Amino acid sequence: MTPRDAISEALVRACYEVFLGRAPENDDVIAEKLRCASVDELLRSFAGSPEAQRRFPEQMRPRYFAPLGPIDVDVTADVLNQMFQRVRREWTALAQADPFWSVITMEAYRSLQPEDPAVADFIETGRQTAALVDVFAQRSGYSLRRGVCLELGAGVGRVTRHLSRRFDRVVAVEVSGPSLQIAERILREAGVTNVEFVLLESPDDVHDLPQHDFFFSTIVLQHNPPPIQKYVLDCILPKIRDGGAALMQIPTHTPEYSFSVEQYLQSDAAGMEMHCLPMPVVFSLLEKHGLRPAEVLMDHWTGLYGSHTFFAVKAARATSSTRATASS
Repeated sequence: MTPRDAISEALVRACYEVFLGRAPENDDVIAEKLRCASVDELLRSFAGSPEAQRRFPEQMRPRYFAPLGPIDVDVTADVLNQMFQRVRREWTALAQADPFWSVITMEAYRSLQPEDPAVADFIETGRQTAALVDVFAQRSGYSLRRGVCLELGAGVGRVTRHLSRRFDRVVAVEVSGPSLQIAERILREAGVTNVEFVLLESPDDVHDLPQHDFFFSTIVLQHNPPPIQKYVLDCILPKIRDGGAALMQIPTHTPEYSFSVEQYLQSDAAGMEMHCLPMPVVFSLLEKHGLRPAEVLMDHWTGLYGSHTFFAVKAARATSSTRATASS
């Protein structure tokens, strides 16, 4: 039996009902779908179709009304450090076992090594991610400076390489030493000289990060318990210079998610953990540190409902000459 043999007319009709909410328009479209090479290809053709994507609000409705579970976000310094070290150990182990797959969990990147030719294709996938900087800035009417970009969760340099072309300098921050070593090697071999690599070994190291003009982070904060996410943002956001901006992706509404500090500390390490930070907490931190949300969009990063990308800007402080001109 071939993969195509598993596709039947009944399955195609079921896909129309489930994905599109309607019956197929005629026998020709059924015949076309029966030519898919596998069930996986059939399902992707429906799930990725413009018609299915337009129906997303209908699929979103039950989650829109769902209450948020209890989520602990405040802890003592000692507990924060325990959580931080657990995350460090998990991501160090993941990077030692499979550094590229731990960044992008696709089978094509399993067991990839820095010297493999396929690394160039892997790094190229970061180009579109880095381009989000200008996409969000353009939509928000924000005039983006070059300056210094602080990238939280640089991994093996997938996005760092492209951010280095966009900004004068990039501070690439990571909790995994093995990942950072690979990133340094890849960028050094590419002739990149404007990236500074910073390994975070304790919560105090986050507090000591430098000032910068742009804060960038995707698919990183989500792997940290809510108290760490809050602490990290509370440390980094005030370091954005006046007139700077931030683009950060955070799951805020994952269905049925809750977080108990006590249960977490008693649980076994789970490897690639996934966590939320409630949106009101994010907004509170932005307000606390003088950043105005310019755009908040639900994104696809987690593959689950409720992940959002925040683009926020910090007002440029008027200079003394500007104030004098205005008063005259």
